[in-house]
Amino acid sequence: MENLILEQSFKTPEISFQAISGELLLKGRVFPENPEEFFSPVIHWLQQYIQNPAPETRLELCLSYFNSTSSEYIFRICKMVQGLTRSGNVARIIWQYEIEDEDMKQIGEDYADILKINFELKAVN
Repeated sequence: MENLILEQSFKTPEISFQAISGELLLKGRVFPENPEEFFSPVIHWLQQYIQNPAPETRLELCLSYFNSTSSEYIFRICKMVQGLTRSGNVARIIWQYEIEDEDMKQIGEDYADILKINFELKAVN
């Protein structure tokens, strides 16, 4: 399976999904013109990955902003990673937020409460 690499733009995050290592990264701002079009290959890649995942999957979210429409896709990605644990795989999510960004911290806390997965909140400068 090929890796999924998308370069960051002003409205879209960097995406680096590494199939062999199970390292999945979303980094930046997320408010694409057409969220469905942007996230469709990401969701498709994850659907394929879930069929034969790495021994451990680590989803790292380093997001400074996302709009409400994109939040649905971000949560869906998190749910897909959580689903790996139901089939006996090791998976965790790391939610990085800027230390002064209380909104992103709160969203991460909410996701952690809902998802019931190894979820780490990590404040960064």
